[in-house]
Amino acid sequence: MKQKQSGLGLQVGLGVFGFFLAMGLSLAAGNTMLTSLIRGAIGLLGLFVLGYLLKFTTRIFVGEPEGVEARGKHIDLLLPEQPPVPMPDDEQLHEEPVTDFVPLHQTLPQQTVSDEEARKMAEALRHLKELDR
Repeated sequence: MKQKQSGLGLQVGLGVFGFFLAMGLSLAAGNTMLTSLIRGAIGLLGLFVLGYLLKFTTRIFVGEPEGVEARGKHIDLLLPEQPPVPMPDDEQLHEEPVTDFVPLHQTLPQQTVSDEEARKMAEALRHLKELDR
């Protein structure tokens, strides 16, 4: 059973933000707690209504969002044509492959390090070892 989402996330989020913003600013200005709560409620209602207006204007200018069911079902993608892969015969399945395995060996180039660079690297390693403790 699928339920339609109410879509109040934007309005509720803006309302809660407005409540805390108005209440916090009112408390920071030195008002009493009751005054701050009333102003927070006004901020909540104001930004809640502003969220509806924002959603209404975006629907007018942008359009209705597609349903959740339609998301991810349309893919606009073309793949290149590939020739069919021939299936091996029973005789070919029992034969060993002809290719030989050749391991890959890479050598790193050796760089000469001067005495000054070696001393700096040793000092850096000592410093890092001291930090590790």
